[in-house]
This record gives sequence, structure tokens and C-alpha cells, in this order.
Amino acid sequence: MTQPNSAARNPIPGMLRLLTALVVGWFLLGWPLPAHAAARGLLVSKNPVTDPKALLRLALPVEDPHIRQIQSSLEDVRYQLRLKRWRAIEADVKAAQRTLDQHQQDILNQVAPEHRPAALTHLNAISTGLTDLAALIPRRDKPAVFAAQDALLDHVGCPRSPHGAGFPLLNSRDTPIYPNSWDGQP
Repeated sequence: MTQPNSAARNPIPGMLRLLTALVVGWFLLGWPLPAHAAARGLLVSKNPVTDPKALLRLALPVEDPHIRQIQSSLEDVRYQLRLKRWRAIEADVKAAQRTLDQHQQDILNQVAPEHRPAALTHLNAISTGLTDLAALIPRRDKPAVFAAQDALLDHVGCPRSPHGAGFPLLNSRDTPIYPNSWDGQP
């Protein structure tokens, strides 16, 4: 009768050796442990943007920092609304109103003169929407605040908003690598 292999009977010593070799190898290669990743700033520290409309708004070629600040304050309302932080929502709306009030002329100065009336109409719609949103906050009506915030973000993220007249990257008809679905209308 033969004796069974001792490693086959008790696999724990072999697993301990493997685990020790992995940990020692990990440190010898200089890789940080996952617990140290947060301390070194390697992990995401903010709430990631997962809303498709928000991703498209962030991808717009907006170069005006004031419009981006208004957009950022309004995007934060959605996050704060999820956590029911009504004071933070109120602070975000006030910050957006303050930015719009203080820098409305700066925003208009960056718009081509022929597009300023449309831009002014857009900015007035944003200002009215912010006032309406601020009036909804004391009632703590989540669906109404969400709908008003979404409508405001559509104004801010609209391609014809004060930061431009249409999307500037249209393809011509003779671009051979793109499909021929171009209708000539921006």
C-alpha cells in the first residue's frame, strides 16, 4: 500500500507558498496594493458621468468657461437630487444664477454679432428657467426639479446656444470616407 502524496492530502501549504510568492513579487515589482491606490489618487474621486445626454453635452466644443460653469452647477443638481441634499441643490442653482448674472455680457461678447439676438434669447430662457427651478426647491418636489433641471440643461447644451451657431464640424459632400447622408443643413 502506497502513501498518498502529502501535498495532495493538504493543499493549504502549497496555497500559502503561492500566496507568499505573489505578495513578495507584487512588492518587488513596486506595484501598489489596491488599498494604497486611493491614497495615491489613482482611483476616481468623483461621481462618474453615466447619463448619455450629459456625456454629449460635455463633448460639445464649448470654449466659454462661464457656460461650462453654469453647466457644471446644473449637472451637480442631478447628483445632489439623488442624495436629497436640498441645500446643496439650492447652492448650485444660486451659483448658476450668479454666474449668468455676472457674466452675461462676457458670454454675449464671444458670440458673433449676427447670432447675438438668438444668444440673448437663449440666455434669457436659461435665466427664467433658473428662477423657476429656484422656486421649485422649497417644495422639495423631486420630479418637478428633475424635469426643470433637464430642460435647463437642454438649453445649455443646445448646439445653437450662445457659444456657437451650429455644430462646426460638418462634413462636405465630397468627403469620401463618410456616408452620403449629408443633407447640407446644419
